[in-house]
Amino acid sequence: ATEQVRITSGGNVGIGTTTPNQKLSIFNSAADSALEFSSASGDTYKWTMGLDYTDGSFRIASSTALGTNDRLVINGAGNVGIGTTGPEDKLHIYRGSAGTVTSVAEGAIVIEDDASVGINILTPNNLQGYLIFGDPEDSNVGYIEYNHPTNAMGFYNAGGATAKVLIDSSGNL
Repeated sequence: ATEQVRITSGGNVGIGTTTPNQKLSIFNSAADSALEFSSASGDTYKWTMGLDYTDGSFRIASSTALGTNDRLVINGAGNVGIGTTGPEDKLHIYRGSAGTVTSVAEGAIVIEDDASVGINILTPNNLQGYLIFGDPEDSNVGYIEYNHPTNAMGFYNAGGATAKVLIDSSGNL
């Protein structure tokens, strides 16, 4: 019989390897190296995570196998895909195909859908929500603010406290 599990004198455990480098090392030269977690019955109670043998990506799937219902993928370039197995940028959130469009070089985040899509900035109704821009000299060189108490949107630059452009609750500039 071939050795399947090894525990080194240092306490490292190897499954499929006789030279584990970590507390737990899993190696498979011909298929995925993965861990499965399950509780109760049915697909909603099964998760698998590990290294996909076909492309070297790290995946988390809501199933008993990688490549089936993959929910999160980190590829060899370090790009993270949520809902996609082929993330186009550092973070790619996917709900549906936007067609044959790709992200621009300046983009670091892609949010893709086959319908209207947006980004939510959620705050309590007595506070503000911000989209902040920065550079090496100033981490707050400009920002867009939505003020919930006054229902106004302001555009600010140079870290100023006074909006350069303000749209009030009536839509007036």
